[in-house]
Amino acid sequence: MGPTWSELLRAQASGIRACDFCHCDTVLLKRLYSLVVMEMPTRRAHVLGLTDRPTGQWIAQQARNLMMELEDRAERFQVA
Repeated sequence: MGPTWSELLRAQASGIRACDFCHCDTVLLKRLYSLVVMEMPTRRAHVLGLTDRPTGQWIAQQARNLMMELEDRAERFQVA
């Protein structure tokens, strides 16, 4: 039998990042999307960008921008 879910999360916490879109509607009824990445161990949130049309190319560019911003800390990010 392996570790419990909480034991697994505690052991992996330093490498966990969460990514999601948030949206808001403007007073002119236009929807804007923001891509946010949160570093779980520190609860530091990175707002990567704001757009009215999130495309795959836009998301990839925001990820590249984040890696440049993080510089030496970038190697601690892991892809799951």
